[in-house]
Amino acid sequence: MKSKNLLLVLSSLFLVGCGGRGETETPTEAPTEKPADAVKDGVRVAYGMTGGNLIRAEINVKDGKVAAAHFGEFQVGTSVLATANVAEASDAVFTIAGKYGNSYVAKYLNFNGDVYAGTLDAEGKTVTFKKGDTDLDAKIGALTAQDELASLYHTLENNFVYGSDAEGNDLGLTKQLNKASADSKYWPTKEGFLGWKGNTAKIEAALVGKDLSKDTVDKTASGATTGSFQTYIDLATKAFKGESLATVHYSRDMIEGRERNGHSMCFAQIELHFGADKKIKKAFINETDQFMTLAAKLTDEEAALFTDDEKLTVSTTKNDVTTTTVYAKNLSVAGELFTGSVLETAYQKEALGFSNAAVTAAEFTNSLDYFGSTLELAQSYYHAAMLHNINKVKADGTVVAPGTRGNRTATKAEKDNGYWNITDGSKEVVNNSRWKWNIAKVETALVGLDLSADIAATKGDDKIWSFGTVSTGASMTEAETFLALAKVAFSYLA
Repeated sequence: MKSKNLLLVLSSLFLVGCGGRGETETPTEAPTEKPADAVKDGVRVAYGMTGGNLIRAEINVKDGKVAAAHFGEFQVGTSVLATANVAEASDAVFTIAGKYGNSYVAKYLNFNGDVYAGTLDAEGKTVTFKKGDTDLDAKIGALTAQDELASLYHTLENNFVYGSDAEGNDLGLTKQLNKASADSKYWPTKEGFLGWKGNTAKIEAALVGKDLSKDTVDKTASGATTGSFQTYIDLATKAFKGESLATVHYSRDMIEGRERNGHSMCFAQIELHFGADKKIKKAFINETDQFMTLAAKLTDEEAALFTDDEKLTVSTTKNDVTTTTVYAKNLSVAGELFTGSVLETAYQKEALGFSNAAVTAAEFTNSLDYFGSTLELAQSYYHAAMLHNINKVKADGTVVAPGTRGNRTATKAEKDNGYWNITDGSKEVVNNSRWKWNIAKVETALVGLDLSADIAATKGDDKIWSFGTVSTGASMTEAETFLALAKVAFSYLA
């Protein structure tokens, strides 16, 4: 069985069944001609605010119809953002007396680096958060532009809104959860009730196969019961048509054939927002923290919950010191079971290789190449990591523990993820991460670029990357990768 090396950056949308490097396959049938007025293929996003909730609609378009739909959503009012997950009063929280007992609200809210101080009203019921004269709820409510709403969404998703002290230090009081996250208990699904996840699953399924430039989506036929049904449809339509001027691409973080691809075991997301002139207004970049080997790593407490047959052990020796690490043999990714084995030689820094029937049927020897083989699969793995749907499981799929990179650390852009931390002060870091520092530089350098022009990534003698004539200030090799990924995302503009 062969492991296929695929062109992962500039591959065509929804690539399936390509041969190995240097190989080509003859199509078994001629490609279907698209109508002249068909909506362009690609992945596009749209954001909308409704009733104190921020919705993100991500729509995959293929052959002029919806191929897949993904919704995410956050509550954005400070009454929710500042709710403290504590059982008793302290100097760090306000105590709110209620009909069913006390609730607690953080006295300070750090909102992406700005600290807002709370004030409890005279009745002891409502807390207002302000920084100077700026009311945080009013500030959030005034956001309307797609790039502004996207910035709020990613700020929440990456955990940069939290209860703090007056200096802005995180006190571990609050937790902002995407309603799509496995950790979210918002409007749960139970017997007789679809809940949030059940409703959005119905809507996502009802959208598939529709040409939203002319087709309607019937609520009754969809099976959804939510009163916000039309809001989801409207946002999906906006993304489908490209009216939001926002696109997103998913891929392994690598360029095929490049000598160094140090992040090739990571899956990247790049979301771009464009102006009417099609120049980039805002860029959001993130990637998963390594791959399945890291997710399968067991703590001592977790290892005790598995039998010997359900674990894998890897020993490595460096400088005459041997280190033994224990892993779960089975992982589930968004409910799909994968079984691991120890590799004789590490592959792309992965000590374990995971596979299942789908991987084998696609003629891959490992799940890393499998998930990297198409946009859809890269997208599915990224979402599984971000939404905490990767778990250590028994052979029958029973969940024993979450993947090692659990809440707040599944991806590198999240606040508490300390990937590539430099502690000796020799280089600058952002939130304990040299990666975040570099990515902020890349995101800034992308703004204003017209990717219809021939813009190349070049590395100077000072090891700093430039995009055309724009110096990024970033030194990591992956700056080149993200320009390549940005070009793919640009191609999705309708």
